[in-house]
Amino acid sequence: MQAKTPADIGRIIRGSRAAAGLSQSQLALMCDTTQSWISEIERGKQTAELGMVLKVLSVLKLSLDVADTMSLRHAPSDEGWPYHEDEEGPDIDSIVRGPRP
Repeated sequence: MQAKTPADIGRIIRGSRAAAGLSQSQLALMCDTTQSWISEIERGKQTAELGMVLKVLSVLKLSLDVADTMSLRHAPSDEGWPYHEDEEGPDIDSIVRGPRP
């Protein structure tokens, strides 16, 4: 499944919880949180703590995979990405203005 929004993640959690035959209260107990927090995350809470979301996914035997959807010319490096700290990136202003006559 692909998730691009908190609501998508919430639907995945809700579906997996239901498929496992767990109530929100049971899942909350397994994750050391509250039933209301599980309800919020299933409704797509925008400010959910990532660590708790990962814990819920783990309890439901789900994992989070991140895919690079951009095709980049340069691979990331430890020195800075996509530009080195001492290099300037593209001049956005000149791109927006377009070529000068």
